[in-house]
Amino acid sequence: MANLGHQGDCAFQEAYRLTASLPVFKPRFVVHVFTSNDIEDLYAYLSPAAMEAFIALPLDRITYPPRTDPARALAERERKIRGRSLMRRAREELYVMKMLRWLRHSYREWRGSAAAAALHRSQGIDSADISTDPGSLGWRYTEHALAYMKHVAENAGARLLMAPVTEGRQLEILRDIADRYAIDFIDTAKLFAGPSFLPNDPHLSPHGARVMADLIAAHIEARADRPSPWPQDRRVGVGVERSATP
Repeated sequence: MANLGHQGDCAFQEAYRLTASLPVFKPRFVVHVFTSNDIEDLYAYLSPAAMEAFIALPLDRITYPPRTDPARALAERERKIRGRSLMRRAREELYVMKMLRWLRHSYREWRGSAAAAALHRSQGIDSADISTDPGSLGWRYTEHALAYMKHVAENAGARLLMAPVTEGRQLEILRDIADRYAIDFIDTAKLFAGPSFLPNDPHLSPHGARVMADLIAAHIEARADRPSPWPQDRRVGVGVERSATP
């Protein structure tokens, strides 16, 4: 089993990561984990024009640039580190400068949320509805990305499963998407019936991570067309940004 989820990911990164990883892992199952902030996160990474352009692309025309060879990337990083000026070293290594970078990062995230709110106000949509309106740009992008992920997974001989970590209106929207594209949908209601989250924190607790892992495993076992010839089912998980690795 490979866990490809990174904290801060949303459909933008997940679709690319799945595209790059399918030939590497050759999974039988791909598990997409949606969390409640995934829609707003899109606005921190992409402009409205970039999201619209992605939505307009037919599934078979969506492409991503080839990944840079890690050895080449590391060599380039070493070269840049060795060539740093004294001022550049200070900016990158002093705690005060790291704090400023963190503040800039926080500002960019806030600006992304503010941009999303401004866009929807211009469309007559209240900012509180960004994550719960299926007609919002973020949801339309996510739906197209999920359709694409199912498309590339099936072309690689894998089955896409959706495992949402959300409730209410978002869960309804995801169920509708799953129905439209015939995507397997894992019932994760059990997550919300016990101490599955850290106190005052949306991340999964160790108990929650185990519950999620058990729910996914049970669904795969129930849906598998045939016994796996492997000691453990080949599975790839994307989008598990708010859970510990089971």
